Amino acid sequence: KKINGWAAVALVFLACAVVYGLLSSYPRELAVYSDELRYLDVARSLLQGRGLRVRNMPSDYQKILYPLCILPALLLRTTAAQITAIGWLNAVYMASAVFPAYALARAMRLNPRRTAFLVGVTAVLPTMSAAATFMSETVFLPLSLWQVYFFLRAMLAAPRARVGWCAAAGAFCYLLYLNKEVALYYLIAWVLVRGW
Repeated sequence: KKINGWAAVALVFLACAVVYGLLSSYPRELAVYSDELRYLDVARSLLQGRGLRVRNMPSDYQKILYPLCILPALLLRTTAAQITAIGWLNAVYMASAVFPAYALARAMRLNPRRTAFLVGVTAVLPTMSAAATFMSETVFLPLSLWQVYFFLRAMLAAPRARVGWCAAAGAFCYLLYLNKEVALYYLIAWVLVRGW
């Protein structure tokens, strides 16, 4: 029986989100890495309408995508509930990496077996353990895969459609930059590949 590919990937996503959410649900503190505290400070200051503040001081910190992603968890009353909610949000963000993996496989016209393998490998990557942390990698992995997808589509597109795919890739590159500076390497790699 033929199964709709996107529906199957949605099931993998749900399974991954639940598994990684359960694995990230344990008592812990937000006192391990300074980055974790910075993300939390920025999210709290934005939620309170105080602008970008780190350790209660005004900041020009530009990497606000991850703090925006965890901001809904800070609406909960207790710190323990906030930490648990951030873990579940991270699990959902990390699990969503299976969608761009599937989109990449379709864009490369892989056969169903290879597509299933690619999505399966993405679902069990050791990188997925980052869902148990409060680091921006949880958002960076799925967005990076989408970035690669947009670049691939831009390279494969007809000349007229290429403009749209390049614009989408550029917008996504900026979105990734709002998460991590290393996103600029995607832009540098694109320029080098196109030049070559």
